[in-house]
Amino acid sequence: MASRVLEERKQQKALLAALIELRKQTAAYIAEHVKSVKELEAELAENLETLRSLRKVGEPGDQEEAEFEAKIVGLQRSRMERLEQFLSNNNNNNNLELPSKVS
Repeated sequence: MASRVLEERKQQKALLAALIELRKQTAAYIAEHVKSVKELEAELAENLETLRSLRKVGEPGDQEEAEFEAKIVGLQRSRMERLEQFLSNNNNNNNLELPSKVS
């Protein structure tokens, strides 16, 4: 009886250690994904600001400027949707595998 209790505790400790490791991996995955998207977003914002600075005062914006703005908004929306989906799937499935990296 005592050996069975000890074995169950060992299994519980192993599961807890696996869960802790999964949480660490999840945090690292999210941090890496957010960082790469933020870097791309910053590059687009810099390009947009450059375009705006080259435009003469009072001159209307052009198509390229509108495209950069749309890409930035799209990236922000996409980032939030992907992270929500990842977190939702991870919590619902309680699996111990991370999805493949999202580019």
